Amino acid sequence: MTNKLRNSALLAQRILVLEEDYFQADILAQDLEAAGAQVMGPVPSVDAALRLLAEQDRPDLALLDVALTGTSLLPVIKVLAAQDVPLVLTSSWRREQLPGEYAHVPLYPKPISLHELTKMFEAERSIA
Repeated sequence: MTNKLRNSALLAQRILVLEEDYFQADILAQDLEAAGAQVMGPVPSVDAALRLLAEQDRPDLALLDVALTGTSLLPVIKVLAAQDVPLVLTSSWRREQLPGEYAHVPLYPKPISLHELTKMFEAERSIA
């Protein structure tokens, strides 16, 4: 991990990671921590994410895996929207393969690029 990312917009930011694949979640969490972020989770399910959101302070950003087995992300998306938390969907799916209710949420391909994630988060912060 470069010092450039270590000094990026992710530094000291609380990032919720919802990813059911243990290995992908672990790699993403390690990359985020190396960039200076504070990882919430990672958690493998919607229920676990909702518990985490109820028990801990609001995240600064959320990364949600679209392809959770048989589960809708809408409950988590609604809580995050109510807390005004920027969120990103991560998936190997194309936009047109996603359910329509996710149309407004940014989609990043897996594996997620920390450089692209940093640029997106910086853009979100400049709008707020």
